Amino acid sequence: SASPTAPGSAGPLVPAAGGGYKPESGMAFERVSTAVKTLAHWIPITKRAAADAGQVRTMVDVFLREGLADILDSQMLTGNGSGENLTGILQTAGILTVGSAGTDIDAIVDAIKAVRFTGRRKADTLVIHPNDWYSTGFLLAKDTSGKYLLADPGNASQLANLWGLKVVISDAITENTALVGDFRYAVLWEREGVNVMVSDQHADFFTRNLLAILAEMRAAFGVLDPQAFCTVTAV
Repeated sequence: SASPTAPGSAGPLVPAAGGGYKPESGMAFERVSTAVKTLAHWIPITKRAAADAGQVRTMVDVFLREGLADILDSQMLTGNGSGENLTGILQTAGILTVGSAGTDIDAIVDAIKAVRFTGRRKADTLVIHPNDWYSTGFLLAKDTSGKYLLADPGNASQLANLWGLKVVISDAITENTALVGDFRYAVLWEREGVNVMVSDQHADFFTRNLLAILAEMRAAFGVLDPQAFCTVTAV
């Protein structure tokens, strides 16, 4: 309700009756809760490999951590909310949707406009599947003279931006569907960061000189404003 407001004062300097009253705005909040979920996986390794080849243990640690990062990306985008799954952005009720009318590049503009006008937010990121981004619909699009539309192949800094949006290329998103949004309104709460633990207390691992290396994290995810996001179908 913000608007220009005349000053208020006493005596003959009052510009108009009631001057000085400021308009009151309001915000509507809804109390929502979401459960903290556990993401985890493990891998077996021999004690000999762990003790004699430190590089193997390092590789296992990196593999486990990257695996958690991959599943977290997928869950934040497409998790269905059942069981230990997070509820991803694409599964959140109320997000906006536009079709791919005209070119795929045009459709991204339609999504930016929907977020800006209907959602009253400012989109900052495009998430797109690699098969869609590295295609004639986007990165390989050319004009009639054969010049690339989006970027100079020799300038890598141009290859991760479109219409002012940061481009995130991820196979976690569904192919042929792009996501445009103001990602300030997608929040990840890390209850526990990635923990990597080692034990021989699994099945008969103790007698077989085996170790189980487990990586897990606990997190919750939520979308504060569904209309800060818009999907583009059929890209």
